Amino acid sequence: MLCSRCKKEIPNESIFCNWCGKRQTAIEPKQKRKRFKRPNGSGTISKYSGERKKPFVARLDGKLIGTFRTYEEADEVLTDIIARKQACMDVILNKYISTFTDVHNAFIQSKEYEKIGEKGKYSIASAYKRFESLHDKVFTKILAAEYESIIDSAVVLPAYKIRTPEEIKKMSAKERDRYNALISKPQEPLSYSAKSKLKQYIIHLYNTAISNKIETVNYGQNIVLDKASNKIKRRNFTKSEKDLLYKNDNDDIVKIILIYLELGFRLNELLSLPTSRIDFENDIIQWGSKTDAGKDRIIPLVGKAREYVKYFYGDGSQKFLIERNGKRIREEYFRIHMFYPTLDRLGIEYSDENSRFNVITPHRIRHTFAADSVKAGVAPEALKEIIGHAQYSTTINKYNDDVDVDYLKKELQKKG
Repeated sequence: MLCSRCKKEIPNESIFCNWCGKRQTAIEPKQKRKRFKRPNGSGTISKYSGERKKPFVARLDGKLIGTFRTYEEADEVLTDIIARKQACMDVILNKYISTFTDVHNAFIQSKEYEKIGEKGKYSIASAYKRFESLHDKVFTKILAAEYESIIDSAVVLPAYKIRTPEEIKKMSAKERDRYNALISKPQEPLSYSAKSKLKQYIIHLYNTAISNKIETVNYGQNIVLDKASNKIKRRNFTKSEKDLLYKNDNDDIVKIILIYLELGFRLNELLSLPTSRIDFENDIIQWGSKTDAGKDRIIPLVGKAREYVKYFYGDGSQKFLIERNGKRIREEYFRIHMFYPTLDRLGIEYSDENSRFNVITPHRIRHTFAADSVKAGVAPEALKEIIGHAQYSTTINKYNDDVDVDYLKKELQKKG
C-alpha cells in the first residue's frame, strides 16, 4: 500500500510509514464470518462470555445437551443426535405406512431370499400375485383371517396359455376341441401342500417385518388351514389301464409313461434325465433331484424299462434322453400336449364322476409305482432308495394312499 503523506510503497497494514513516519489511517479489524441461523428443529449453539475451556453450549428442544470446546464439536454432536432421533421416527413411521408390497420387496432383497433356489423364487413370485388384493394395504393392519380367506379360496392356476380369438382360428379342429375342453373345466382347489407353501410365504414376510422393526410378532404362524376343504381324491392307474398302456407301447408317448411307471422317477427328473447318466454296461441310471436322498440315486434298469430307455437313447448323441426338436420337454407341455391327449386316445378316464377335476395326474404314475412295489414285496430299504426318500415311512405315507381292496383281502387270507 502507499503512505498517506509521502505516497511511497510501504508493507500492507503498516501502522507507521517506513519513510516519513506518518501514522496511517486506523485499519478496521477483520470481520468475523457470520454463521447462518440453524434450521428449525436442529437445535441451538450459543457461547458463554469470559474465559472458559468449553464455552459453546448445545441445546435441543430447549434441553441442555452439553458444553464444547468449539462450535464444530457442538454441531457434530447435535447432528448425530438428530440423525438417531430421525431413524427412530422412521421405524415408528414404517410401522404405519409400510404396505404388503413394501415388506415383500424387503424380503426379496434379504439374505434369506438369496439362499432360496430358482424354483423356490418362482413359487414366491407366484404367491405374491395371489395376494394382489392386499398389495397396497398397510402390513400391520392385515388380519390373519384375510390371509386365510385368500388361501382357502385359492385354486390351481391354469397350466395352459389363454389364446386370442385369432390364435384359436388357426388351431386344427382337434386342437380347438382340446382347448375348449380345458377352459370349460372348473378350476381345481389348491392342494393342502400348496396352501401350506402360501402360509410359509406369509411367515417369511413377517420374519422380514420383524427384522425391520415393522412388526414384533409373527402372526403368520397363527394362520389356520382347512385341511379337509375341497380335497380331491386322486387315484392310481388300475391293472387294466396299465395293461392297456403296455398293449400300446408302440406309441412314443406311451413309452415315456411306461418308463415313468417302471422306474418311479419324479416327472421333472425323467424329463431332465441326461443320457450321460445312463449306464447300459451295468444297467443302472444314476440320477435324481429335490432332496439329499433323491440326488444322484441309483435306479436299476430292469424289465421293459431297459428296452424303452434304449429306444430313446439311440446312439446317445443327444443331451437328454427324451427331447423334442432337440430340446428337453417341459413339465407343463408334457401334461397338456402329451399325457392327457394320450389318455384320451386310449380311452382312460382321468376325471372325476362329474368331469370336474383330474383324479389321475402325471404324478400318480409315481404313486402307482410305489403301490405296486409294496404289493410285490419289494424290500422297504430298496424301495426308499429307488424312490429317493430318506425314510421308508415317507414313501408309505405319501405314495401308498390308493387302497387296493383285493390286495388287502389276499393279505388278510394269509392268516389261514
